[in-house]
Amino acid sequence: MTPDQVWTKIYEMSEAQKIHLATSHYKPPPNFRFPTVQMNGYSRAFQAQWLKQYSWLVYSQELDGVFCLPCALFCSDRYTKGSLVNSPFTKWVKLSDTLHGKNGHIHKSYHDDSVMAMTTFIKSCKNPTATIPCHFSNSLQIAIQENRQILKRIIQAVQPVLRSSVYWFQGGDGEHQDVGNPGNFIAFLRQLAKADPLLEKHLSVPQRRNSTYMSPMSQNEIINIIGFKQIREGILQEIRESSMYTVLADEVSSHNVEQLAFCVRFVDTDLNIREEFLDFHRMENTSGAAIADAIRSMLRKFNVPLENMRGQGYDGAAAMSSCRVGVQARLKEDSPLATFTHCAGHCLNLVIAKACSNINQ
Repeated sequence: MTPDQVWTKIYEMSEAQKIHLATSHYKPPPNFRFPTVQMNGYSRAFQAQWLKQYSWLVYSQELDGVFCLPCALFCSDRYTKGSLVNSPFTKWVKLSDTLHGKNGHIHKSYHDDSVMAMTTFIKSCKNPTATIPCHFSNSLQIAIQENRQILKRIIQAVQPVLRSSVYWFQGGDGEHQDVGNPGNFIAFLRQLAKADPLLEKHLSVPQRRNSTYMSPMSQNEIINIIGFKQIREGILQEIRESSMYTVLADEVSSHNVEQLAFCVRFVDTDLNIREEFLDFHRMENTSGAAIADAIRSMLRKFNVPLENMRGQGYDGAAAMSSCRVGVQARLKEDSPLATFTHCAGHCLNLVIAKACSNINQ
């Protein structure tokens, strides 16, 4: 095993493995015979007494060399340090000068820093409660729990405001103020605070800027999480459990932007027929191929198997209904059992529009 392979293995170790290496590294047995090498015309070998003299020195049997264990494990720029740190030291005739000479290793500032770092590391792993961060953790945990409780109350205020279909959500400026109309969100929070001292304290801190969770950005993020991560993900799970579903899609224009409204019709586990909206998909063009690709993309994104599609419901436009180049024909290539049906709602709309035009005549 080369030195690079040794250090690659070391740096892939977990903290538990590193502390084991730092405290239970290889130590040659008393009867171990160190290999001899020819140096300056003499046979030289490593001496076991050096390990007792320098407690931070470790011997590698595979490399027949020694390392400074603290520097090898904890030196910040190990690759620039050379032997003893980045590679094994093997020149036994120069070991004394290299270790404690005028410019020896023990006089290096990075060696002292590494020894202190290893000592602290071992102490913190053996006795985590004695570390400085632990003394701050209790107050930190209390703050975390309080913030979680506050966030729960804020979410509880978002949900009923959304269900009430009241549009005045954020108020005049979207911030918590005592003047003007703060909006239904802040007003509902104030009502909850009357029975919650923690929330009341949170609302009463003047000019509080950090972690209020009440800014328009935070409100929108909470709404997105409720809508996409909870509600939609719950719907998708029900669709996956139903095994079979029908795709309903229609192209719409909004502010000169073409979008595809994507819905799914399925029977849930309670045998209720459901039609659920899932997403809008922006369209660069509205050809049959582009819309079919968009539907495939959304089904893959939602992890809904395309082969479980059993129905398709679109309007009568050629891009959707054509049996050769329409969306329904292209999706049948992936799911042959997905029967196309002209959307009943669209048919009714066409009939009403035609009837109204005849009346006007």
